[in-house]
Amino acid sequence: MDIIPLVHLKEGRLLEHVNGDEITIADLRQLVQKDQMIYLLDYDGIQYDDPDVELYQKLAETFQLWIDEGPRILDDAMDVIMAGAVNLTIRPSLWDEKNYSGIREILEGDLFLAVDSERKETTDTARELTDISGTVYFEKEDIVTCMISTPKAKTYLVNIEPSSLPFWKDRGVTGVLVDIGSLARYQA
Repeated sequence: MDIIPLVHLKEGRLLEHVNGDEITIADLRQLVQKDQMIYLLDYDGIQYDDPDVELYQKLAETFQLWIDEGPRILDDAMDVIMAGAVNLTIRPSLWDEKNYSGIREILEGDLFLAVDSERKETTDTARELTDISGTVYFEKEDIVTCMISTPKAKTYLVNIEPSSLPFWKDRGVTGVLVDIGSLARYQA
């Protein structure tokens, strides 16, 4: 099962947890191997349509980036891909277009949908799409109420307990996104 470090980006600062301590790129280099994938959750991009593209470029010099910054249109996605995103997460509630094929044409890596059980359209959209590689579930409730079973889709969960990894692996979950501040608990 993949264990992907999750780094939060809020107000231009990298954080080890959503409201955790600030970390530097040098700190990340100590915690994560060169060329390893990290999941960058950019709250400024998601909430205010203000992604930190310059920081993405700096991080892309050392790491493979899976970016979740809430692009609204194809040009937003293109900016993030050009800044170094290997994988990209889309939030259907923010995406203005109902077609993801334009992203697939320019993205070399995987395209994911963030699933939110309160937004039924996310689940319905994911079931209909062939352009996505998989889904990301942020809340435990989402997993139970929305788990999308498509044969080739990858499924990632966020911050589940290390003791439950075998349970989720047996159910076909591809991996877990883990707050960088908690990563040591998953590497034992």
